[in-house]
Amino acid sequence: MSLLEQTPIAVCIQQENCKILQLNRSQGRFTVQNFAHELTAQLTTQRFKRSGLISALDYQAVHYQQLSNESSTVSVEESILQQLPSTMDNEAGFSYDFIQHDSGQIEAAISSDRALQQLISDLAPLNIPVKVIEPIYHSIIRATNTLIPYLWPENACFSSNMKWIIAELRQKVSTLIYCESGRFQRFEKLGTAELLQRVSDTDDYWLFSFGDKVAQSALQTTCESQSFSKHIALSTAPLFADEPAPTVSALDNEIALVGLALRGFSQWHR
Repeated sequence: MSLLEQTPIAVCIQQENCKILQLNRSQGRFTVQNFAHELTAQLTTQRFKRSGLISALDYQAVHYQQLSNESSTVSVEESILQQLPSTMDNEAGFSYDFIQHDSGQIEAAISSDRALQQLISDLAPLNIPVKVIEPIYHSIIRATNTLIPYLWPENACFSSNMKWIIAELRQKVSTLIYCESGRFQRFEKLGTAELLQRVSDTDDYWLFSFGDKVAQSALQTTCESQSFSKHIALSTAPLFADEPAPTVSALDNEIALVGLALRGFSQWHR
């Protein structure tokens, strides 16, 4: 099937709930075919094309950790087994991905398979396979990298070594994803109040944000009061120009889900 004909289904697992998004692409523009919060009910109504690709992401159970220098996949897996957090049951299984930095340090992302196995069980009668599982930061970076060419201000200055921070804002604790030239470098959990105090310290970075609307408003106000001009609130509007405003507004809160769905249109999709 041509990539232009695919209509991938993205599934974001949040504890007992699944958010689903299915996109179409025509003449370089995306349209929303289905967007819902109930997986099984939606699938059984036959609204989804059976040939659609399924991407699954265990949102809540993703766990990040730093590992000592290791040289093989086997040794990385052994280290992960030794350092599994108490909230994860090894017998239930887990999935992981890792990146080895230039320093030799390895950063791993781990997610429990329990919710995924339930998803596979729900899909089995429909003969729809789960194709891809990836850590949430992959999806967020993909969506951000897709959106920012539309969002750069006219006075933006570009360099060969662009750095940015993607802030997933929450009322109490936010997640910062550091990128260089569009590639993941590291992440940081930070109190949202502390983030607002540290805006001026991020002058070497562009700051892209999404998430809680109250925190988003507070961040925008802080940036304006400190004359910090390198902040951009992420919006999916450039991708979904033909969609109703309420749909676009809802998708602005689902950057990870959008990024997951976009993966299906990549030639590197597996």
